Amino acid sequence: TVLGAAPELTERALRELAPDKRSPLGCVTFQPASPFATAFRDLQGGMSDDHLVAFIGSLAGEGATTTALCAAVSAAQQGRRVVVVDCDTRRRSLTKALGSNPDQGVLECCEEPQNWQAYLEEEPETGLHLIPAARMTNPWRTLVASPGLPVLINLLSENYDLVVLDCPPALRSGEGVTLASLARKCIAVTAWD
Repeated sequence: TVLGAAPELTERALRELAPDKRSPLGCVTFQPASPFATAFRDLQGGMSDDHLVAFIGSLAGEGATTTALCAAVSAAQQGRRVVVVDCDTRRRSLTKALGSNPDQGVLECCEEPQNWQAYLEEEPETGLHLIPAARMTNPWRTLVASPGLPVLINLLSENYDLVVLDCPPALRSGEGVTLASLARKCIAVTAWD
């Protein structure tokens, strides 16, 4: 099922924003009537009953992180309590997009999932909650191998209306597909052409 399509965010559309807000997040947040922001509000119709949604692309750069972030912000604007989890612990695209660079993140949170609130960050413009991915200290450590991940996801699901998992690209490793399979709905994001 195709849930929707977002138009390309052009330089012209971005120029209408303040210089420090020229991003997809800025467009959804500060131009809610734009076609770009409207596409993500429409996406909410396809996931309004869902509480745990994973976003995944086949390759890096296809827009899965941008889509996850914009869908999460749109859901928050519609009054849902939303948390996004950066499950791509190597690239950390979602964490970087929100301007975060923590020393501890989702991997450490999975070691003590009952203390998940200590790892929570809030995006100042939207109030969106984030469990970021910290800089990797051990390249062999994976989120899939963390026994506390299912516990963390259950705790987040109990405390939020919507939990968004931003997963690593499917064709990079098996980790992205495995993480996406934990969600009740998986949204595959592809770039046109």
